[in-house]
Amino acid sequence: MTSIFSYIFQLVVVSLALGGKASAAPVLAFGDLRGHMEPCGCDPRTDVGGLKRISASLIRYRSEHPNLIVVHSGNLFPKVIKDKTEADGISRSLERLSPDASLINEIEWGLLSSGEKLPNVKWVLSNISDNAKVGDLSQLIRLNGVEIFGYLGRVDKNLRQFDTDLLKKWKAQSKITNIESRVLIFSGSGAELEKIVKSKFFGVIISSNPTKLGIEMGDQEQRDEESLTRRFKNRFLAWSVPYGGGGFLRQGGLELTAPPKTLASSLAATGENKSAAKASITALTSIQPLHWLKLGEENGAPEGVTKIFDDVREANRRKFRLLAEQRVRDLPMSGFIGAEACANCHASSYDSWKKSKHSSAMASLLKRERHEDSGCVECHVVGFTAKGGYVNEQKSPNFSNVQCENCHGPRREHASNPSVSPKVDARASCAECHTPPHSPGFEMKSYWKMIEHK
Repeated sequence: MTSIFSYIFQLVVVSLALGGKASAAPVLAFGDLRGHMEPCGCDPRTDVGGLKRISASLIRYRSEHPNLIVVHSGNLFPKVIKDKTEADGISRSLERLSPDASLINEIEWGLLSSGEKLPNVKWVLSNISDNAKVGDLSQLIRLNGVEIFGYLGRVDKNLRQFDTDLLKKWKAQSKITNIESRVLIFSGSGAELEKIVKSKFFGVIISSNPTKLGIEMGDQEQRDEESLTRRFKNRFLAWSVPYGGGGFLRQGGLELTAPPKTLASSLAATGENKSAAKASITALTSIQPLHWLKLGEENGAPEGVTKIFDDVREANRRKFRLLAEQRVRDLPMSGFIGAEACANCHASSYDSWKKSKHSSAMASLLKRERHEDSGCVECHVVGFTAKGGYVNEQKSPNFSNVQCENCHGPRREHASNPSVSPKVDARASCAECHTPPHSPGFEMKSYWKMIEHK
């Protein structure tokens, strides 16, 4: 008897959290851009998402589903906003996308608390304290027969933690009786999420990406979709949106195919009844909530969003050119000499370098017209963050591409006097550019063999 009840409870949880019963309107979610206006593009495995692809795909989804509800999980900006030009572009793009509801997440809550202005979209937060003074926020959004709530689990005097009193408040606010028509955008701990799931108040739960703020991710989400499942004590609770705006989470009837087999198996394993376990797997095999946005899906992006991207690119180019005018003054005193000067004494090492991808690193930026974008250039040239290093393709072509001095440091003095050879940790320089978003799966031992020389 216990195993049957366990199975029934699990199946109910799965049905609710994954939208097993179609809600009054299909739900499409994205978010947690965390400053990623567009993917880096350095590696195909992480070249997913971006606001241009989101906007183009949204047009298609909205044309196919007139009653579609689009929700945004918040965390629009990085933990520390360094580039205000790009942050403004992200804000303007989100306003163009016009999601039906956006969660006030960690980043937005911090901006509100410091008096910053948020993009002009429909923000929702349903666990805000009655006496909180943080601007005009919706506690509940109603659209197409659906009610959308938002929850931010954070210890703050202006926020309420989920408990029976908060649930009573939500029930009093709700005007509908079928839970399939209630949607929650959630950000918080697994324990909080479990309590909310157990309340059986929501038919669709959209979780914000649980990755801690400030942490970058590589291709692990693309390789392992189970990383996008929220669970507590091995119980599946809900799906979370892809990190960095990498794709959509589809719920309430938009799901198409199967979730990870490991997820279905782990759910089935919680029951002792074999037929129940088999039924659990069968019930899950018709669900595929994730739509990764890959190369080509930006085609059809609306003119307004494309114009914003063009504006940001042009602003970056202007900043780069201004910086080049300043940096060119340091070239005559440069401590760098370029790889060609190393070839005479280190012929075999030079040949090894010449055969590596490092020797043509700038080509990928030229192809994508990103050769005047400081954020990209610094990892594709010699000494861009040091005096006397790369300026641009016209003034310092000998410093283009990743070269000997990226790992071994400036070598002009060594070239004139070989006895002067400062010790530099060449391996340490690798991690500066081979970060998860740029070089997913980077592993020093295997990568080092590709460039190792004597």
